[in-house]
Amino acid sequence: MVHFMRRTNKINYPMDYQFSVQELSRVVPDDIYRWMCFKVYGTEEPGRNEKPIYGTSNSLATYKKHLSYFFNAVQITAWNAVSKTGNPSRSVIVNDLIALVKKKECRGLGKESQADRAFEKSEFKQLLDILMSSNEFDRRYRYSTMLKFMFHLIGRGDDASHVFQSTLEVSSQYPWALTTRLRWSKNVRDRRRCPLQILLGSIDPTYCVMLALFAKVVSTQRTGIDTQNTVTSHYTEISHRLRRMERNVERTAMFRGARTMHGAGGVRAREDQLTPAILSKCPRTVYDLWVEYTVGTGGNKPACQFTTKERGKVKFKYCRRKIVWDVILNMCNRQLTADVAIDRIYSQCGGIGTPVNRVISELKRFKKEGNQVLFMTAGR
Repeated sequence: MVHFMRRTNKINYPMDYQFSVQELSRVVPDDIYRWMCFKVYGTEEPGRNEKPIYGTSNSLATYKKHLSYFFNAVQITAWNAVSKTGNPSRSVIVNDLIALVKKKECRGLGKESQADRAFEKSEFKQLLDILMSSNEFDRRYRYSTMLKFMFHLIGRGDDASHVFQSTLEVSSQYPWALTTRLRWSKNVRDRRRCPLQILLGSIDPTYCVMLALFAKVVSTQRTGIDTQNTVTSHYTEISHRLRRMERNVERTAMFRGARTMHGAGGVRAREDQLTPAILSKCPRTVYDLWVEYTVGTGGNKPACQFTTKERGKVKFKYCRRKIVWDVILNMCNRQLTADVAIDRIYSQCGGIGTPVNRVISELKRFKKEGNQVLFMTAGR
């Protein structure tokens, strides 16, 4: 209102000036029209071919709303062109100007829109990759976690920025999931408007909000490679559990047909077919060996669950790889994660990329000579 009255009356009013009813009653729609034309056209008397390149129709609608707030104190009704009374911002000439500017914007003759569009999936992923590759703590852990949290719950920035660790709880119905409340959403005015919402993990680490929250919490307590190894180990464990769950669902669906056709004995036979006790021919890395032992590869049964008879069928492979599994298990029992244990093995056996056969040979040598890093005692 102050900016409008300054240009209309050619008086430099202070910003805290209070306009009287008499001053406001002297304003007519032509004054508002000329001021709005100046805001969008740059001149008070625009020609027919002038382009509104300095403002938008939304800006004019906002100006009208703000001016109307003050003029309603004088007249609530719309402007009457005959009696010259009413609210001058609610007049035909002002409404026609807004409609004309909107029409020119539609034809591409107005100011370019400054509205933000929604992220594309590739853009969102690129933003996460940029944040996760940063060495700054806030960018790598805090901001990336906020974005994944917003993406997961379709929330706003204030929803994510006001989430505390105390607001995250384990779901009473699903112990492997978390629950939270969006207490700071703009439409929340009482507790009933912010019900519990569930947080689920994802196999894709780019969008996994559970992994992001875990990394955020752990990173405040640990630094360096230990944090990275812990996070990676946690993600590996989640991925293994999800894959195992998928296989169990598939196996259960097929069991129903097996029971119908062959009875209880058919179910056991079908299970043996679905998860054969077979070891891979040539694992490329020690990580693959550990997955083969704990989860199984290619739909095969995990080596840790082999029976005596099943171990006998693959005796040579099992006995040769057992030394690797024993070393990793020994370090896991000493409060180390599997990934940290594997990294230690590689550091003592030639580094990342060393063939598995050479790693096994080195571990056999360490079993005779001993190795403190791998907690291996000579002669054992």
